[in-house]
Amino acid sequence: MISLNIIRDRNPPTRQIQTAINSANTTKLCLSPILIINEENYYGASAIFHPAVQEKLKELFPDGYWLIPSSRHEFLAVPKYDDPQLLQGLTELNADVNKNVLNSDDFLAYGILELKNGTLVPAKLPEYKIWL
Repeated sequence: MISLNIIRDRNPPTRQIQTAINSANTTKLCLSPILIINEENYYGASAIFHPAVQEKLKELFPDGYWLIPSSRHEFLAVPKYDDPQLLQGLTELNADVNKNVLNSDDFLAYGILELKNGTLVPAKLPEYKIWL
C-alpha cells in the first residue's frame, strides 16, 4: 500500500523545509509537505511512479509541485512557487541533508525534481520572455 501523509514536525529537515516554504514571498496558500512512502517505509520513494499517487498529487497541488528526494525510502512533495530563492534554498537544504544527515546507503538524489511525462527531471522555474 502507498501512503500520502501530511507531515508536521516529523524531523528537523522537514521543519526546515516547512519554514522555507512558509517564509517564501508568495500569495499562494501554503500547504504542509506531503510525504510519499510505501506501507513498509522501505524503498518507498518509488511510490512516486504509481499512477494513483501522481493523480492525488495533481489534485492536492493543481498549480504543480516539486519533489524533494528525502531518501530512497521517501519523497517530499511541496507546492511549486515562482520563487527562485525558494527553489535555490530547497536545493541547498537538500544537499546539506544529503551530506550531513542522511546515511550514504539511503541517498537518492541531489536537487529538487519534477515529474514530467513519467520521468523525474530537475525542477526549473518558467522562463518569461519580454517582447519590446
